Amino acid sequence: MQTITHALRHGDQERLAACVQAPHHVGPQMQGVLRSFRNNYQYIVNSTSSSYSNGALEGTIRKIKQLQRTAYGFCNYDHLVKRIMLMQAAKKQKYAA
Repeated sequence: MQTITHALRHGDQERLAACVQAPHHVGPQMQGVLRSFRNNYQYIVNSTSSSYSNGALEGTIRKIKQLQRTAYGFCNYDHLVKRIMLMQAAKKQKYAA
């Protein structure tokens, strides 16, 4: 598992292929992980070859969903939209400083 993690972090596609395709004597949970890696191998390789990430977008979506759950029952949609805008502005100021 550590070799796979190292290969993913450094974008080493050859090492990743060798780890995923080689037969291993590991536990059943790790066998399931390796099977998932084999089934989604092309997507994993694509993610290692690109420096782009959708992590920031996923984080923003999570915050908006949390805000919607917290504000459930409020009758004014405009307040929700303004709260999201304020949240994003605070995030931009945090990273600008």
